[in-house]
Amino acid sequence: MLTDSDLLQHVKTSIVTALGTQADELTPETRLFEDLGVDSVDLLDVSYELERLTGCELELAELFRRQDAQPGRDLTVQQLADILKGRLEAAEGQ
Repeated sequence: MLTDSDLLQHVKTSIVTALGTQADELTPETRLFEDLGVDSVDLLDVSYELERLTGCELELAELFRRQDAQPGRDLTVQQLADILKGRLEAAEGQ
């Protein structure tokens, strides 16, 4: 199992690859939609990069549900890492 630090690094790497963002601009608190201007296509690209790195598929509907469940609260880099961690743990448990 990947460490929390590894998962966070995979998320950052995926964002940099998908969006061309500078790695030093990303912190765990960076908001994907508001700070980075991510849209649904960008989120799909990030998700694809995460799947390529980890083998774990993230469903966009799940990411948007997380956003919609907390109106006014943007999805952060750390929250994306936490979602990935949960999916990987669930896959290991099967």
